[in-house]
Amino acid sequence: ASILFSDGTIYRIGADSLLEVHREARSGQQAAPSEVKVKVGQVNVFTAINPSSVLTDQVRADVDRESRVGVEVAQDSGTTIAAYAGRAQVVDTGGDRVALGALQAVRAPVSGRLGNRTVVPQRPTLDEPAANSLFNLDIQERISLRWRPVPGSVAYNLQVGRSRTFSPSTIEVDD
Repeated sequence: ASILFSDGTIYRIGADSLLEVHREARSGQQAAPSEVKVKVGQVNVFTAINPSSVLTDQVRADVDRESRVGVEVAQDSGTTIAAYAGRAQVVDTGGDRVALGALQAVRAPVSGRLGNRTVVPQRPTLDEPAANSLFNLDIQERISLRWRPVPGSVAYNLQVGRSRTFSPSTIEVDD
């Protein structure tokens, strides 16, 4: 699901996620950033002209304007915040702060204390087949996959699903 706020901020909510909207984003003369709390699951935030805040039980992530940040609360209630573009400031329950830039992440376990900042690897660029290709496996029994390697990568995770959303119930291959 996606939520579009009036200031252009978009929240993309992953399957089996639960979140609370605490404050709606507003633009205009009395601009206000949006604020949501993720209870479980994942949300990707795409900010536009205003910053936005994402809360969990462990952290608060203040996402800068024109940024793209993912927040995931795992089943064990640990939280991972990853900045894919732009910036975010993450604060844990003890007041410790970590500033994230593009392609950086931080994790807070159930204890709520932020770990060390880590590097988010770039995604591989798909060469073959074209994105969103459809295949009839009754006619074509083999599909070739080819991508450009990511520098420094030692392995890749391949998922094949019946849906573009890759929700857990539609994944056929996860190797």
